[in-house]
Amino acid sequence: MAGPLEKDTCRDYVLPRLKEAGWSDDQIQEQFRITDGRVVAVGKKHRRGDALRADYVLEYRPGVPVAVVEAKREYAIPGNGLQQAKDYARLLDLPFSYSTNADGSVKEPRYYQQTAINSSVAAILGGKKRLLLTMATGTGKTFVSMQIVWKLWRSGWRPGRNPRVLYLADRNILIDQPQSGYFVPAFGEGPVWKLSGEAKAGRELYFALYQALADGGGEPNGIFRQFDPDFFDLVIVDECHRGSANAESSWRAILEYFSPATQLGMTATPKREETVDSYEYFGEPLFEYSLAQGIDDGFLAPYRVRRVVLSPDAHGWEPTPEQLDRFGKEIPPGLYTTKEFERVVSLLTRTEEAARHLTKWMSSTDRWAKTVVFCVDQEHADQMRRALHNANADLTRQYPNHVVRIVSEERDIGKGYLSDFAGLLTIRQLRSRAEALDAKAALYIERAIHRIAKP
Repeated sequence: MAGPLEKDTCRDYVLPRLKEAGWSDDQIQEQFRITDGRVVAVGKKHRRGDALRADYVLEYRPGVPVAVVEAKREYAIPGNGLQQAKDYARLLDLPFSYSTNADGSVKEPRYYQQTAINSSVAAILGGKKRLLLTMATGTGKTFVSMQIVWKLWRSGWRPGRNPRVLYLADRNILIDQPQSGYFVPAFGEGPVWKLSGEAKAGRELYFALYQALADGGGEPNGIFRQFDPDFFDLVIVDECHRGSANAESSWRAILEYFSPATQLGMTATPKREETVDSYEYFGEPLFEYSLAQGIDDGFLAPYRVRRVVLSPDAHGWEPTPEQLDRFGKEIPPGLYTTKEFERVVSLLTRTEEAARHLTKWMSSTDRWAKTVVFCVDQEHADQMRRALHNANADLTRQYPNHVVRIVSEERDIGKGYLSDFAGLLTIRQLRSRAEALDAKAALYIERAIHRIAKP
């Protein structure tokens, strides 16, 4: 049974949002009774225990439920009600379960995240100007950075005002996802701004691509120069190993310009030859959490490496005398090896062979498994997309978007593909659940599957 504050969440937030989403009063079942409550003997009498009630059950049509929605107190973490919602959905054999607290409070940090957060905040408040966090991919660097900012805002680090923060990265996904997925839910939209062509001085949490701020054409004309050097109190550099700390990089000028600020570098890459610049600039890691530790702790899945060496990589490739590329230009003579492929020279036959090998291997395991292929650049990603599309022609004829390119040039289309890709895990589950429902409800779920699989 929902408590008073949970009822406030239901009445003031959940119900209006459900109606805004198109659910009618006839489709929304409030305080849906699942059990009557166990009969308990008390002396010579009996009483019933608490009944199980879902805050809301959503029905496709009367008598055909499809989802459970649980509401928690406003200050509670939404995840606190998710398992409850999932249990109710399991009992009712429903495919969807949701939990909310009205404003989406942030989840609790894992133990290592808490250590990284506390260590960073203590170092910053203690006056340390350059910090580095090394945390394996998938262990929550973005969440940690948001928590650090949150605690600094609450600490009185800058008396009389909130600290001003600049969040830097070199790819749109590394800017858009933290901005919309972490900082806006935590801080609201008011203080958040993405820098792109305009230096807006009235905000407090700024997100920007290096490329959007940097000088161009050899001139000191970058947007970052429109701010005073001491404007920002904290600069967060995501994936800082990718050139930001390289002394020869044009991006280094941004960090040097804002040198009065505390600068926090984040990377998933341990110290080695290609990342030594970052470690020299930011210093030794204040905190490290490795891939191996994440696997041991159960937060990351173990993996197996399947090494494949294609013929050009094994033996190198050398053009014939006066051989022309596809643009009609002569290819410089010499022996090209793996480090030059897709950077100095692109071999379409190599890309096509890689696509055929991957397709053959997946056909022998799970052809519908979610798969990410990392490419050198956007042109290489386009070549690989076409090669995989052709190698899977039997599927791509039926599902044109079975293979897609997700890069910055694709803009909103690419973001849509990424969102669809993230939802593909539920397709089989949805189909299996649809079989248990009547034909109309199954059709409803199949339409949702269609939107996921074929945008």
